[in-house]
Amino acid sequence: MSYQPFQKILGGGITLMLLGGLVTQSLSVDSQRHQRYRTLIAQQLITDTTLNKSVLKSRYALLTSYDPLVRSLSEQLSLQEKVEQIPSYIGNRQALQRQLRNNQNIFRHKEELLEAFKSNNAVLKNSLTYLPELVKEVRQGGRYKHLSQRKTSQLQAMLDNVLLYSLSTDKALVPQIENQMSQLEKLSIAEPDQASDRILLAVAHTRIILKYRLEVDRLTRRILELPTAKAIGSLERTYTKHYQDAVQRAEIYRLLSFGYLLAIAGGIAYLVIKRQQRLIREQQRSQQRLSGILKSLTDAFIALTPQWQVSYINPKAAEILQHDAQDLLNQDFWQIFPDELGLKHRQVYQTALQEQAQQSFEVFYPPHQSWLEVRIFPSVDGLSLFFQDVTSRKQAENNLKQVNAELQAAKDAADQASQVKGEFLANMSHELRTPMNAVIGMTSLLTHTSLTPQQQDFVDTIRSSGDALLCLINDILDFSKIEAGKLDIEAQPFNLKLCIEDALKLVAPRAFEKGLELAYLTEPEIPCGIVGDITRLRQVLVNLLSNAVKFTESGEVIVHVKDVTPESTIDAENLNQDPSHPRLLQFSVQDTGIGIPQDRMARLFKSFSQVDASTTRKYGGTGLGLAISQRLCELMGGRIWVESEVGAGSTFSFTISAQVAADIDDSSHLVQDKLQGKRILIVDDNLTNRKILTLLADIWGMHAQAASGGPAAIETLKQHPQFDVAVIDMQMPQMDGLTLAKHIHRLEPYQELPLVMLSSLGVEAIATPTDKSYFFAILNKPIQELQLGEVLVRAVTQPSDPVERTKPIHTPSAPNPQPLKILLAEDVVVNQKVALLILKQMGYEADVANNGVEVLEALHRQPYDVVLMDLQMPEMDGLTAARNIQISWPSETQPYIIALTANAMQGDREKCLEAGMHDYVSKPIRSEELKAALDRYTVIQQPSIPHSAGAKEIF
Repeated sequence: MSYQPFQKILGGGITLMLLGGLVTQSLSVDSQRHQRYRTLIAQQLITDTTLNKSVLKSRYALLTSYDPLVRSLSEQLSLQEKVEQIPSYIGNRQALQRQLRNNQNIFRHKEELLEAFKSNNAVLKNSLTYLPELVKEVRQGGRYKHLSQRKTSQLQAMLDNVLLYSLSTDKALVPQIENQMSQLEKLSIAEPDQASDRILLAVAHTRIILKYRLEVDRLTRRILELPTAKAIGSLERTYTKHYQDAVQRAEIYRLLSFGYLLAIAGGIAYLVIKRQQRLIREQQRSQQRLSGILKSLTDAFIALTPQWQVSYINPKAAEILQHDAQDLLNQDFWQIFPDELGLKHRQVYQTALQEQAQQSFEVFYPPHQSWLEVRIFPSVDGLSLFFQDVTSRKQAENNLKQVNAELQAAKDAADQASQVKGEFLANMSHELRTPMNAVIGMTSLLTHTSLTPQQQDFVDTIRSSGDALLCLINDILDFSKIEAGKLDIEAQPFNLKLCIEDALKLVAPRAFEKGLELAYLTEPEIPCGIVGDITRLRQVLVNLLSNAVKFTESGEVIVHVKDVTPESTIDAENLNQDPSHPRLLQFSVQDTGIGIPQDRMARLFKSFSQVDASTTRKYGGTGLGLAISQRLCELMGGRIWVESEVGAGSTFSFTISAQVAADIDDSSHLVQDKLQGKRILIVDDNLTNRKILTLLADIWGMHAQAASGGPAAIETLKQHPQFDVAVIDMQMPQMDGLTLAKHIHRLEPYQELPLVMLSSLGVEAIATPTDKSYFFAILNKPIQELQLGEVLVRAVTQPSDPVERTKPIHTPSAPNPQPLKILLAEDVVVNQKVALLILKQMGYEADVANNGVEVLEALHRQPYDVVLMDLQMPEMDGLTAARNIQISWPSETQPYIIALTANAMQGDREKCLEAGMHDYVSKPIRSEELKAALDRYTVIQQPSIPHSAGAKEIF
């Protein structure tokens, strides 16, 4: 690394700094500032003289007021403050500052003397003002005409002496005045009359004059004797001396600046001359090098003047033109160049010269049987032409074009093969799911008929095998889509809690068959609605929950959701107020199962892999579930991992990135308003369930008390007889929920206490109406937050009528739907039978259409609320029929279309949406999925019912 440029910059900077400093010092003396400062000192002297004159005038009563005296003093003090602001060009400021402090002390002392002078002179002036009036009255008679001749002469003599004394400095008058005052006092006492009081008042004023006249004269002398003028003159002389020193110093710096500037100018001139000489030498060497380079160029080079004369030509160019280089110099370009290189491209050359823009072209040159690339570079001196042989490149380009054509053909073949593969997968999905629809649908319906134990066992085996086969098909299809890169993630708003509850419902039957507790816990700061792919999130949750239930024989399976958004990305206080900012949500599925050895965890997320080969035999599965879940989590902006200990269970955790959906409302604030301050008793032997229920109660503003069993609950009720509602688990050791309810209603304060029962799905432990009458509501596990909140609201706000209390609100096990007009569009007879039986089991009747044409005809005959539309049908498929409905019927009269399809490939949902369909149910048709789709239609038709997800959520 070279430091020469840095040294030059540093040296130049130092030089400029020195020059700037010298110039600044040479210009430091401000003549205008100097003149203003001298003017201030002169004004001080004038003001001081005016002040002294005002004192004398006040002393001899020549001023009617003290205003001139006060103004002069104020002006003097103001000037002193300005004078104390010493100009910056004064170098040694200490002497000037000492003089200023001395002057300030003198003026402050003068100010004090003036205050004393004004006070004493005011008293003296008052008495002196009275005496002339008295003299006038005595001489003219007036009220003193009754005085005796003696008193009159004596009073007039005293007044004359007093007036004379006040205007002179004759101290010999004082004894006379004092003698006269004494005689007047004695006469007034000895000969009292009407004027005696006035005589005594005159004597009193006379004493005041004798007393204050001396003091006023003394203060006047001290004021006038103060050396203010001398101090101002001394300040002026001190300042003048320092100013002259500053002027001399500035002159010195001015000379130094001029000399330094001359030195710099000389140095610059020297450097410019040296640089010019060096540039000339370098130009000469450069021309020599350029000439050598041009001669040695493998490309042909020709230089042209603006008049199209050849000014230079290298040997390679002369060789191409087959002439001697010297013969071509100064020749006309258009005459010596072949037409293939010259006249045929004249416009290109002229454009380059006129517009000063680089040009190029390629041409085949027959004399050499080669391709030449001509590059034209303009300059102020004319044009520079380069001729390069590009024959080999042309051949390579031709070869590349041929290879590209072959690659394009191969790509087209691969795309066609990929399309064929996709169509094959779609057809395989349809062909596999169609018979599976009959197998799973019929076995599901068969389970609701009267069967012998052996028949029930056969049906359960068929159903479980069908479910297992369907899982295999789904995993393989999903894995194929992921491997092909054709699986995209949707971005639609949906209710997060409802998504989790739907996933729990799907695994709840298997979990409760094994006696497992199943629940979920969300942190309070988790948003109600998010924007994402509800289907893929539910798929990951169901996969992890199914594995947890599969590998857990006893205990519990818990889903925990929390916000792990990094604090550095957003202000935590404004997190919920910024829906556009992505949130990082973590889902954890914790079980108490067999656990996973540490040395086998690396195989978990690999395709077609199990922890142990024996695991597949015992528990089944393709080994694709976790691999698919991992890829789905990555597509949703997160990751997945596991923590486990053999014999102590496992915790599978994954994260997703999602924005908050501001328009999703779970109506929790309505529940909170009704439950605020209410007291609730929670009875459950499972610690996790108690924790979840207690947390929900805290969110709703309730006061919760938890008990781990029946005896503890009864003891709590006896100690705290103030509860508004109680939530009781059914399956508890020692005392089950029904027995506890009976005990509670025997207690005197709690005979009417509303009780809410929590029971495992499918477990009908309370068989008789009498037993059910003990409970306000019976809810199935897993706990659904909104459902529980609404039940508690009704429980704490119910009427007090005991007759109504005996009718519990029960989650119905038998269907009780609202009447709907349903049209089933299905061309396969077996599928028609399955769908109709499932609808009948749910309490619905339906008409049947065999294809899209029959659907349109049926809608022309009568209106339908819901159309269950198969996609693949003869004559007219479901998508075409949906488009025709969307075009031909007004939006307010269009039916709610639910797609029924055995296809499960990427894009099926999008095609349904684009065609005007509203919901999507894949085959094999499951009664719970079809019921959920119909329920969503019911919710949309009744917007007043609290619900957190809109129509966009259903896919």
